[in-house]
Amino acid sequence: MNDKRFKNKIKKAIMHSQKVKQNQELYEIRHSNDKPKEKLSFSKMAFIFMVGNCTVIEVYALITMVYFQDLSSLSALIVAVVGDCVAMLAYMIKSQHENTSGGIVFETAMKKLEHELSNESNGDDSVG
Repeated sequence: MNDKRFKNKIKKAIMHSQKVKQNQELYEIRHSNDKPKEKLSFSKMAFIFMVGNCTVIEVYALITMVYFQDLSSLSALIVAVVGDCVAMLAYMIKSQHENTSGGIVFETAMKKLEHELSNESNGDDSVG
């Protein structure tokens, strides 16, 4: 391979690496404002599951009532759906009380923050 071909290959490799860098920078600029996807909380997943479960039970009860021409499946419908709704409502109320100003999670976080702030202020006083 002569010297001229070698220099051309090096120029092509340099140009290719510059294009790759430009594409990476362009990608970073375009996606710099993208928000990361948040995970669903447990209560939201439980609610989605409950709605799906209630829908399946309702469809099953409707099919059995039509197919067998009997209303006895209404008891399963009422017990299952109302029971799920009451349990979900109780969980959501408990969760709401835990995450408010008087709740368990908030109080624990505030105590930890106050402890860290008090340690920092004690260190600043001893320096002076």
